[in-house]
Amino acid sequence: MASTVDDLLEFDIVPPTELKMDRDTGRVYSVQKFVPNAVTLGEFRDTSGLDVNRNEIMKVLLFDLIVGNVDRHTGNIMVSPSGQKVYAIDNENIVTTWWRDRPLFRNIVMASGYDPFPVWGMKIPEDIRRKVQNLEEGDLRAALAGMPKVNIDDAVFRLNVVKKWTHIPTHDEMKNMPQPNL
Repeated sequence: MASTVDDLLEFDIVPPTELKMDRDTGRVYSVQKFVPNAVTLGEFRDTSGLDVNRNEIMKVLLFDLIVGNVDRHTGNIMVSPSGQKVYAIDNENIVTTWWRDRPLFRNIVMASGYDPFPVWGMKIPEDIRRKVQNLEEGDLRAALAGMPKVNIDDAVFRLNVVKKWTHIPTHDEMKNMPQPNL
């Protein structure tokens, strides 16, 4: 699901993902393509001395806001050795409803207890903004097919909010974001 939404956005941040089935248990699980030489954002910051491409981080944040991922942290953002390419891994906590009684946009910002996204208040580059604008509601609904309708409706709601942005809101602006009807 996450890689399909990433494909629709044309962000190229989620490694190709396949569903597999354990022959013994029948359990279905996902496997992402290994990204050679990539390290976690936390490791990258601690050891490289380089800056991470902020536009790539911005794409991860926009993706997470649309799909409702509240489990993004520096341990599940992988970074290429140059810092120019970023990958969002561990996307199993997307399109959930456990946060419905809390302010979602604020929850995504605060979920991990620290801030892996140094992009607050930045203008969204036109190419990234256009990709978000081009994601059609019907395509997002199709990509999320199989999820409960309320979860899909919430993702569409968030997409429509994000489509209006010209910049990434500041922390204070995020606290006042509209919420889906509960």
